Amino acid sequence: MKKAIILKITIFLLAFLFLGSASIFAQPNGFIIKGKIVGAKNGEKVYLIKISNSEYLDSTLINNEIFTMRGWVKEPTHAWVNYLREYANIIIENLPISFEAPTTKWLISTKILGGKEQELQNKLKEIELPFNTAYLLGMDSLNKALFTNKEHQSDISKRINTMSDQNQEKYIAFGKKNPNSFLGLDILYRNRQTIGKSEMAVLLKKMSPRIRNSSTGKTLDLFLASELIKEGQYFSDFTANTIDNEKFTLSSLRGQYIYLTFWESGCGPCRLENRLFAKEMDRIKGRLQIVSFSLNSLVTTWRNASNIDGITWHNISDLKGNDSPIKIKYNVQSIPHSFLIDKEGKIIKIFSGFSKNIVEELLGLVK
Repeated sequence: MKKAIILKITIFLLAFLFLGSASIFAQPNGFIIKGKIVGAKNGEKVYLIKISNSEYLDSTLINNEIFTMRGWVKEPTHAWVNYLREYANIIIENLPISFEAPTTKWLISTKILGGKEQELQNKLKEIELPFNTAYLLGMDSLNKALFTNKEHQSDISKRINTMSDQNQEKYIAFGKKNPNSFLGLDILYRNRQTIGKSEMAVLLKKMSPRIRNSSTGKTLDLFLASELIKEGQYFSDFTANTIDNEKFTLSSLRGQYIYLTFWESGCGPCRLENRLFAKEMDRIKGRLQIVSFSLNSLVTTWRNASNIDGITWHNISDLKGNDSPIKIKYNVQSIPHSFLIDKEGKIIKIFSGFSKNIVEELLGLVK
């Protein structure tokens, strides 16, 4: 009898330990990236950067061409692996990930194995490979002045632009084909303006609750529900915080010309615009109020970039990054993206991208 009881207890304990250990290992313990960069030198650094807000997720030193990075993500996350001037797109999930690359041409030469989202990313990379290979060859010809004359130079540039447009069509088509994935969701979000509301509504219905209820999924829902800002309309008022954590409302500047610009610390053209405004502030002051809306989600990153660029004008954010409802309402799909608002509050011009002549253009428009 005692032996039978002891045997039952033993079986129970073994079952508990087995199930308990299985439960422990089933917990989201985070990701680990084990990488190799063939030809890299000891002591060189590798960074893991979240694409949406330029947040550094991890960094490490290379030893014998090997590196390891760790962390945890709430949901599959798009990031860059950065080494010197090379960048590789990676989708992080909380599981083991392997990475291998030479020291150059990461656009076409990286090998990454991870979860289901990375498998999709690898399929997209195969589709984009012909373009990316031709792009590298074309840019190499332009950078090394391998063209025979200006006409040949222009022809190379046109071919790159044509292939880029064709590749973009394939990229969007891939997102439409795979809406029930975080990669597909990201592609649809980045191209929401091109796709349009009616088709986007159909694509959203194909997403699982997990995808639909993600931060980007909710942002697309907001995109469908919101009336987007257009040229000729009056600005949509909002309140955000200054970099010193004080409330700022856009309508407080009514009666003055306003240049509302959306930027982020990891955006090179945005930073050029910031520094140009800082340099030309004596000409701008009194004629135009600049309002820079940061899409950073970390105040430290936002503050550091602001200090480096010399921002002394209205500097605000809601620290919601790409999920900002203000960004969605103003239909900001790429940055810098800016709006010139007249004294009556009407949007008289929308600017996309950076121009070195932006100050002269703005001062020519304000009266």
